[in-house]
Amino acid sequence: MGYSGSKTIGGNGARTASLYADTSSYQRKPVSRTTLTRLNNRGPAARARLSLLRIVRDTAVGKRVKALHDYACQICGVRLETGAGPYAEAAHIRPLGRPHNGPDVTSNVLCLCPNHHVLFDYGVFCVANDLSLIGLPGRLRVSRKHTLNSGHLAYHRAMWGQ
Repeated sequence: MGYSGSKTIGGNGARTASLYADTSSYQRKPVSRTTLTRLNNRGPAARARLSLLRIVRDTAVGKRVKALHDYACQICGVRLETGAGPYAEAAHIRPLGRPHNGPDVTSNVLCLCPNHHVLFDYGVFCVANDLSLIGLPGRLRVSRKHTLNSGHLAYHRAMWGQ
């Protein structure tokens, strides 16, 4: 079984940008009862008691931003539906932790799908002050009730050399 970095999809020649498993030559082998018994007898994974400090986010901020955008990604417009309801992620423009010390306020949060959240956090794209995208085609989708802080947008661009 091999892995590849892209795969052609559809008839228009579009390619995915993620890894996929090439299972065309994969043959399923039966697992013996002895092997299953041995695997099941290993017991649960080890546990350890830990103490840590972490930033406590105000979940109401993320919920408010997601509600303002009806859980639709501000980049692609996708609204993911799950059995538990719609799903989107609250992405901080200026990160909360050190050394960034961004605030946990609506003007520092975007509503993104999981894919665009990861791409944004890794600097694959940034948002210009005019809300055009840098690194991706298009513009940020906005709501009149959700104002972004241009200073946080500038910080994110500077963080990624844009």
